Amino acid sequence: MPLESLVEQIARWNDAADGLTVSGGEPFEQPGALRELLLWWRQQQGGDVLVFSGLSWELLQSTYPDILQLIDVLISDPFEAGAGQTLPLRGSDNQRLHCLSPLGQERYRQIPEESVLDVCLDGDKVWLAGIPRQGDLAKLRSQLQGLGLELSTSDQAGCMP
Repeated sequence: MPLESLVEQIARWNDAADGLTVSGGEPFEQPGALRELLLWWRQQQGGDVLVFSGLSWELLQSTYPDILQLIDVLISDPFEAGAGQTLPLRGSDNQRLHCLSPLGQERYRQIPEESVLDVCLDGDKVWLAGIPRQGDLAKLRSQLQGLGLELSTSDQAGCMP
């Protein structure tokens, strides 16, 4: 997708955004596009940049040091279902949080331990942003079905606008 198309899709949230989060698939599988997006954000917007990657910190450091300079906070390493899920912002406890800038240190050094999901209303759609605990989406889906409502997740085809 060209950068212009992506910028057009996220433009409606730009004014309210205090940061940019980039997550999977694997953002570093398209390093040129990732670099272009982060450069645009740095030039046009404010706020921090948080990137989730399933790659190791060591690999990212040695392969993409120029892109890491554009990131304030990085969550690295692959998700491991058996590793537990007790650390904030991480899908599994083996994943590492790296504060890469003063802004990243300021905003992410002291993260509340409880899981937080942000609720966003967009017309007749409700968006949740954050990392739900294991089993939370299944519970939510079940409760919504009881009310005659449907839950779609971003990994389902056709979910995103």
